[in-house]
Amino acid sequence: MILTRLKQRLRFTPEAARLFAALVTGLCCAGIAGLVRTETRFVTLLYVIDQRLPVFLWITAAVTLLLTAVDLLTPYRRILPAALLAAATQFSVLLVAENPGNVFFNAGLALVLLLAAGWAVRQRKPLQRAFWADRRLALAAAVLLFLLFSGIVGCFSIVRHMAYGASNFDFGIFAQMFDNMKQTGLPVTTVERNAELTHFAVHFSPALYLLLPGYLLFPCPAYLLAAQAAAVGSGVFAVYAIAKRLGFTPLESVMLQTLYVALPSLCGGAMYDFHENCLLAPLVLWMLYFILRDMPVGYFGFALLVLAVKEDAAIYVMAAALFLLLYRKRYLFGGLLLVVAVAYFIFAVSIVAWCGGAVMVSRLNNYYLPGDDGFLTVMRTCLLNMGYLFREVFAEKKADFLLWVFLPFYFMPFAGRRHTVLTLLIPLLVINLMPDYVYQYDISFQYTFGSIVMVLLAAMLVLREASRLRRHTVLLAGSLCALVLTVSLNMPLMRTYWRVYQANADRYAATTACLQRLPPDAQITATTYLIAHLDRWDTVYMLWEADQPQTEYALVDTRGDQAVFREYIGDAYELVDAGGYCEVYRKK
Repeated sequence: MILTRLKQRLRFTPEAARLFAALVTGLCCAGIAGLVRTETRFVTLLYVIDQRLPVFLWITAAVTLLLTAVDLLTPYRRILPAALLAAATQFSVLLVAENPGNVFFNAGLALVLLLAAGWAVRQRKPLQRAFWADRRLALAAAVLLFLLFSGIVGCFSIVRHMAYGASNFDFGIFAQMFDNMKQTGLPVTTVERNAELTHFAVHFSPALYLLLPGYLLFPCPAYLLAAQAAAVGSGVFAVYAIAKRLGFTPLESVMLQTLYVALPSLCGGAMYDFHENCLLAPLVLWMLYFILRDMPVGYFGFALLVLAVKEDAAIYVMAAALFLLLYRKRYLFGGLLLVVAVAYFIFAVSIVAWCGGAVMVSRLNNYYLPGDDGFLTVMRTCLLNMGYLFREVFAEKKADFLLWVFLPFYFMPFAGRRHTVLTLLIPLLVINLMPDYVYQYDISFQYTFGSIVMVLLAAMLVLREASRLRRHTVLLAGSLCALVLTVSLNMPLMRTYWRVYQANADRYAATTACLQRLPPDAQITATTYLIAHLDRWDTVYMLWEADQPQTEYALVDTRGDQAVFREYIGDAYELVDAGGYCEVYRKK
């Protein structure tokens, strides 16, 4: 009884709440002005010394009074909620731009955005239905978001390549591979294992041929980066189709599409070199769409395309099959899809072995037993020692990865009434959390492309069952949170790429000109950041160690440590050309 009365006394009246919202907006605007006007970072206490208290109070009071007057004296009651969201988001973006990559700091901002979005949604009156109920709005938003994502991500990834920031792993191998595919149709490289071999000896990825027609039209490495951004961005159309199928309104569909393109894992992974995994995001989404449509021809067709991306892509199809079995209750087709996934995985592993390679099971070597390795050993360890499995999955070093993944969704996949939806999280567990290979659980790399879209569908299925108020709150806050997380994770890198390229454009051009002067039949050993620009040469090797076989030409990137290179060339080479950041040596 006492707690109830205290709660009633402390409850804001609607007018007091709106006045408080105006005050918070004013404080955010004053904070924005303070961050913009000084070069001192807010993470140090010197920032306080650089600020002027009268100016801060004046901005706060002016914005608060202006918004209050507009709210009380005009019929435009939506201005205050919109101003609060805009100010809170802008303030958060500026904060994370100065304190990037700190996911726990971002989590605090995510909570603030959730509170602001929740209040704003409660204040919103029904919008004009004739406008927001038009499906063409959601489709137009999908086209616009696709163009924005493809343009921005593609542009900065190409700038990174032009600034010689893309290394042999994992861009030089694909640049040379596609040039060989253009000439011979075969995915042959010399830089992947420092010997001529097919890429299928490392990963069985026939889906790469889907990108070959475009490469024939635009035969340059930059095409691969643009195609990767477009492939990942095209997943927004699948999100539009799934939202329509699940009964989300056009406005909710727009928020879901915005959430998709703003996910930090998609933006970060698409800007890091090139990988066949970029095809997973759209293909997995379309496979799931046809499962929701209950169209076996559609989801079996896209399941085969998913499987063709890489041998370990079978885990996404297996998870989809379990989802079909347990959530959709389609036992016949679910079981058949599971059999297809297992059979294809065995087939893909056999192809890799036939090509002379082996599947990279070693990324799960933390589950190996002394003298015993392989998939069966991993399964045995997980079954008989589940405590060890839990320790590896929920290790402290993976906690920040889990926050990066689930913060934009506000952990909604775990809030549903039907727990079988969690089958969609199996790839996240197997691909990202079980391995001890650090890049598997790094949000900035390509290994999240497939698992993150399955997390997105799980959140959509849970939100579909939520109330309209809760649904709008989470979608609005999630879109803004994803934007803040993406800025925190990727904006510093994008800014660095652009500044470095602008400052050294002439030297990069001179480096490229130096490489182009090499004979077309030259046999080359080069350091890693030069190899991505040597795609037209058939015989290129990466410098790993000083005692590897010598070739006719040896190239060094003068920006890095040259100790191994100098030991490699010894007295056997002489300098024959130089330009920009490249020195060319030829064997005497």
